[in-house]
Amino acid sequence: MKNIPLDFGLEAVAEWTSLRIKDYVAKWEQAKTIIESAGITLPKAEIVGKGNAVQNEKGIWELNEGDSIEVKLPKGATMLYYCLNGEDPKGSEQAKRIQGSLTVKEQLKEKSKLEIYIRTGDNEGNWGDLTTLNIVNKTKQYNISVEKDKLFGKMATFIFPEDLMGFIAAMKSLIRNGVKQKIITEEQANKLEEIIENI
Repeated sequence: MKNIPLDFGLEAVAEWTSLRIKDYVAKWEQAKTIIESAGITLPKAEIVGKGNAVQNEKGIWELNEGDSIEVKLPKGATMLYYCLNGEDPKGSEQAKRIQGSLTVKEQLKEKSKLEIYIRTGDNEGNWGDLTTLNIVNKTKQYNISVEKDKLFGKMATFIFPEDLMGFIAAMKSLIRNGVKQKIITEEQANKLEEIIENI
């Protein structure tokens, strides 16, 4: 440890001024950057659609009933890390970790859309680049998605429909959420749905 200042081209510690301390810190930061850049970057996870799953021009995967997506562990990586809460798995306490492949199907069952953040990792602490997987559940794409918001409480989002059938599906989803929230009764919901279906 005594020779580190000399290795960095600095005189003995006892002779340092505040300028030398700043030089020493800068040299350490430079060394840290070099070490980090020399680290191994693992390959990204491989994403494969199963059934009729397709990736559209915006890079969003579209799944129908029976479709799924497989996130494969590439050669050189030993672990998949992923988050469903919008966080990068590299620094998240909520990250899930699995050895092997991840099949995305059940996670989407009751949702109209899903965003998964994925990284690969190995036993030496190396990471792959962040992969963002965006999925739309075509069978529920017009359903209202209710999520908790820190500022406003519960917030509802949905994909705005492009045709009458989509509009009817969105309205039915809103009515069903009204029943779940105990805003309307089941009987009122049935009457509203009957009116909507006869448009």
